[in-house]
Amino acid sequence: MNEQQNIDDGLKMEDDGGEQSTVDSPLTTEEQSETLTTNNLQPTTQMEVHHHPQLEHKPKPWKEYILEYIMIVLAVATGFFAESIRENISDREKEKQNIENIVKCLATDTTELKKIIAINIRQLNYVDSLMQLKGLNLSEIENNKKFYVYTLTGIYGDWFFKPNDAAMQQLKASGSLRLIRKQAVIDSLFQYDRYNAVMKDQQEICYYLMKNEWMKFETIADESEFMNKNKFESGIENGFLFYRAKYSEPLYISKDEKELRLFYGNVATYGPAIGLYVILSQQQLHYTKSLIAFIQTEYHLKHE
Repeated sequence: MNEQQNIDDGLKMEDDGGEQSTVDSPLTTEEQSETLTTNNLQPTTQMEVHHHPQLEHKPKPWKEYILEYIMIVLAVATGFFAESIRENISDREKEKQNIENIVKCLATDTTELKKIIAINIRQLNYVDSLMQLKGLNLSEIENNKKFYVYTLTGIYGDWFFKPNDAAMQQLKASGSLRLIRKQAVIDSLFQYDRYNAVMKDQQEICYYLMKNEWMKFETIADESEFMNKNKFESGIENGFLFYRAKYSEPLYISKDEKELRLFYGNVATYGPAIGLYVILSQQQLHYTKSLIAFIQTEYHLKHE
């Protein structure tokens, strides 16, 4: 029994020793070789590097440099010319728009000039009629009424031309006047401004004489009567302002011959001044119409 047990224990120990030797025993030569081979292949796959081949650069022929230079110059020049053409088209559009605005302003000036001419001719007629009363008895009711109505209509109020220069002022202020290529048009517009300046000078003379005349009227007549609606009525007739005397008793007029002579002297001076202003206005109206036609022809605008 004991011998059998010893044999079993011996076999068991051999089995245990065999297992231990199997775990702790070193790898065989073939196994080590396979392990090294596997370990060496793994990083090679992960860190693969591609090397570009070394190329030899041959120098370019000088003709290719010239060709590249010409192409660059052509590209820059084409861009410059394209931008220049674009700006030129834009400037021409602005020029035409500005010219159209100027023509519109000139058209309103012709309408205004016609009205101013008609009113001042009417005033001039009343001034002439007032002069016809010199030396007459102004105490008579009809002469008395005429004296007040002719003075009020012929002298009172300033009817002078005010040009519509909004378009020209805008051109000058913005510097857009340079966009007008046609020098003849620019010269004509400046000539128009000079004619307006001449008219304004004459206007100031007329206004000065009118003011002196009205101040003299205050010394020989009762100016406050004009505000009395029971004695005077006013309104618009055929586009003109009119006054009518409704009183039946003569109003005050000085009988001082010296004062009357000074008054009529002022009237005689004022009349020709208004007459000259009418002539200048007529000339300006003719020039304005011609200027509009000239500009419309130069810029191929529609004639209205």
